[in-house]
Amino acid sequence: MTKRKKNKTKTVKAPAVAKKDILTSKQEYFCQLFVSDDREFFGNGTQAYLEAYGLDPNKPSNYSTARVNASKLLTNTNILKRINELFETTGLNDIFVDKQLVKLITQDADYSTKMKAIHEYNLMKRRISNSDISVPDSVESITISFGKSNKTINREGKNGS
Repeated sequence: MTKRKKNKTKTVKAPAVAKKDILTSKQEYFCQLFVSDDREFFGNGTQAYLEAYGLDPNKPSNYSTARVNASKLLTNTNILKRINELFETTGLNDIFVDKQLVKLITQDADYSTKMKAIHEYNLMKRRISNSDISVPDSVESITISFGKSNKTINREGKNGS
């Protein structure tokens, strides 16, 4: 006669589920506005904050408050996680990339980035190509200034600094 092993069932506790990163309704609305198709709010934390929190944009102190608080929200990991989730649901597509490019072109904080974005836009629209700029034989190189940044092209067509 063979002995049968008894089936011992172990009760295993499910791992504790971390509390869901819950945002307030205003934070959620801020995220929705920040990624929306509305050009006024897309990528504009200050405008999204003013709208989400019901502040009058014409009152100077409200605008300053919105700018500071939007900056804080955009460094909050839960807010960034939600914004990324919303971007993922819309998908990374031409429209999204175009909006990012518009955001860079229309900003006035960093002219170097702005000029690079305009250059990229012109390349995409085939208004220019990287080979459109040439240096005559009598000239060693050409330097083009874009605000604080410069682009130097030598006679061989190679980009310098």
